[in-house]
Formats: sequence, structure tokens, C-alpha cells
Amino acid sequence: MAEQVAQVVAQLIAQLNSNIAFASALMVTLPAMTASIGVAMLGSKYLESVARQPEAAAVLTSRMFVLAGMIDGIAIISIGVGMALIFTNPFLNSLLMALG
Repeated sequence: MAEQVAQVVAQLIAQLNSNIAFASALMVTLPAMTASIGVAMLGSKYLESVARQPEAAAVLTSRMFVLAGMIDGIAIISIGVGMALIFTNPFLNSLLMALG
């Protein structure tokens, strides 16, 4: 009986670790890809705007850098949470405490 319980607990832990690894991989790769696409689109529209209206370059430059920082900030937060899940795994402690 105790052997079966240990086997079930081991399966639960393995499943939890694999789910966290998959979710963390998504949380690290997707924001990096989407942020790079977003910044590239922002840069291309900035260059188009400056080519159309060179006198507005100073205003557009400051706005572009603020928006690029916001786009990168969101991606960095998501990557940080994904890395925290990879290295700390808070759900494992909750599972072990629930199992006794």
C-alpha cells in the first residue's frame, strides 16, 4: 500500500514538473518573440513618420523610446516570472504539504 502511494506521489511530482517546464518555456519564448516583433514594427513606423515629417523627429523619438520601453518591460516581467517558476517551483512545495 505504501509502495503504491509513493508511486502515485512520484507520478504527480513528475507530471507537475513537466507541466511547469512547458509553461515556463512558453513564458520565456513567447514574450521575447512578440516583443521583438513589436519593437521592429514600432521602429519601422517611426522611420516612416520621420521620413514624412522630419520636423517632428524630436517628439516622435521620445515617444518611440517610451513605447519601446513599455513593450520590453512587459516581456521582461513575463520572462522573470517564467524563470522564477523554472528555478523555484512553488507548486511542488504546495503539493508535498497537501500530501502530508
